[in-house]
Amino acid sequence: MIDLKLLESCLKTRYIGRRIYHFDSLPSTNDEAKSLARGGEEEGAVVIAERQTHGRGRYDHLWFSSPHGLHLSIILRPQVNITRVTRLVMVAGVAAARAISSYGLDARIKWSNDLLIHERKVGGILTEVDTDGGMEFCIVGIGINLNVRHDEFPDEIRDIATSIMEELGEEVSREEFACRLLNEFEDVYDSFKAEACDEIMSEWRRYCSTIGRLVRIRTVGETIEGEAVGVDREGALILELPNGRLMKVVSGECTHLWR
Repeated sequence: MIDLKLLESCLKTRYIGRRIYHFDSLPSTNDEAKSLARGGEEEGAVVIAERQTHGRGRYDHLWFSSPHGLHLSIILRPQVNITRVTRLVMVAGVAAARAISSYGLDARIKWSNDLLIHERKVGGILTEVDTDGGMEFCIVGIGINLNVRHDEFPDEIRDIATSIMEELGEEVSREEFACRLLNEFEDVYDSFKAEACDEIMSEWRRYCSTIGRLVRIRTVGETIEGEAVGVDREGALILELPNGRLMKVVSGECTHLWR
């Protein structure tokens, strides 16, 4: 079990994580955070679960949630146009990549929301927005495989998943990692609110391992292959197709192809 007193003692944040809801088990931390936000919970509140029974990624794909991982969701109430909410994926990506890198690991981001080490998935991000004519709140869910053994992963993802422990060769403190993550998140989110998006984008691109790669993108109704040549300010992936035409992809499942 996460020791909340230990976690709170090492936080350097002003508002992110200053109220933490801790559960032994939840269907989904994002769903619980949405319920709290609809009830008026303030920005910065965090939901942490030891285990998720129905954790999910994008497109409602199930997310493997080991009790040895870190599963949390953050309530945000940014006063920005709803069109900018896609940038919050980048905020979370940069914060998580910084936290992972602080252990001396080569953290990378695969467009748009996967966290990698050596091309294996170590975590993921899921942002969800509640709107009523404007943005009421946004939930940022982050899942990290911390002390997960290789043989714990389901067969279907064992060859493409990893954990912080597997990469370091030793266990890490879940409280310490959560603290580093939340500290970094507030730092990057403050930059987002100060409209320092170019700086965030620049750092995100440095972590991104998708740019310059041949990729396959599965979207609703079609599959596209091309070279990822960039990402625009709103997070859309720019592909150069085999015929030389440039195409923007706003969302989809990305697979890196070897070249």
